[in-house]
Amino acid sequence: MKQKRIESGYSQRKLSLILDNTPTFVSKYESGERYLLFTEAILICEILGIDAHELTDTIINALRADSPLHTKTHPPDISGIQKEPTKTPPTATCNRRSLLKKQ
Repeated sequence: MKQKRIESGYSQRKLSLILDNTPTFVSKYESGERYLLFTEAILICEILGIDAHELTDTIINALRADSPLHTKTHPPDISGIQKEPTKTPPTATCNRRSLLKKQ
């Protein structure tokens, strides 16, 4: 998507304005720091003239081949992590009638 954005003559800032978002949004998904929602990906494909079907096929094939594109599991596997017990916070007591009288 980044390459297509560059080929289409869009800066991250210009694309972010079209998407009604920030340049950081574009930067983070291009660098892999952020995942795109499916609908966001489709919208970006529409703007950049990318065939969403081809993009989806490319991603599926890369995932099946366990290529570098699939470097993280999402959501992360936490089955081996043991949780520490959490402390229950004290509850706040409130007398509603006394609050109403003060107003």
